Amino acid sequence: TNCLVGSLEDMKAHYARLGRRLGIAFGPPEEIVNELAIRYLDTDSAQQAVAILRYNADQHPESANAWRRLGIGLERGGQRLEALERYRKAVALAERQRLPNLEMFRQQVARLATAR
Repeated sequence: TNCLVGSLEDMKAHYARLGRRLGIAFGPPEEIVNELAIRYLDTDSAQQAVAILRYNADQHPESANAWRRLGIGLERGGQRLEALERYRKAVALAERQRLPNLEMFRQQVARLATAR
């Protein structure tokens, strides 16, 4: 089955069932959760997308990309100040981890910080 058809709760239940079958506990992978959120953003459901992206950032607090994606969702939902905070958190993580896409993260901060 395609677990991207339902909600975040459907996805979490899917991975819980899979984990039980395999005898290990794990949640949905970061990128799969991001894909679900993108589907909500694409249908102008920013509030649901942000809830999903918040879950992802909570599950992967050291992921610069999870925080950047949360910033994108917040910005799309009109929450610019919180989006800027999340972009800055992504930059801080990317700097610490020396990620190759750091400059892209910095550009998002600069763009939103200077926008009126």
